[in-house]
Amino acid sequence: MFTLGVVVLYCVGTFSIVLAQERQTDITRMFARGATYTQILKTPTIEALFISLILVCFAPWIAVLLVGIFGYFATGSGGFATGLIFICEELIESSN
Repeated sequence: MFTLGVVVLYCVGTFSIVLAQERQTDITRMFARGATYTQILKTPTIEALFISLILVCFAPWIAVLLVGIFGYFATGSGGFATGLIFICEELIESSN
């Protein structure tokens, strides 16, 4: 799991560097066309708000879908959609 986290962080870092270089080109182009600082700051702000709104609306449904698909394949889940019920049953049985 640690290795997966390191790989994800590496990918996010690399992607951020590429995006920063592309953004620098866009900002230079906007300045050359006479854009003000306010206009340049509005562009990424509006993009971020738009993407955030989409993610807030659809992320819970995507999560439910993925848990529904992959949860049935959880080892020893007893046929439940997630392994959480199995873990809770195991804890209840061990406490008795």
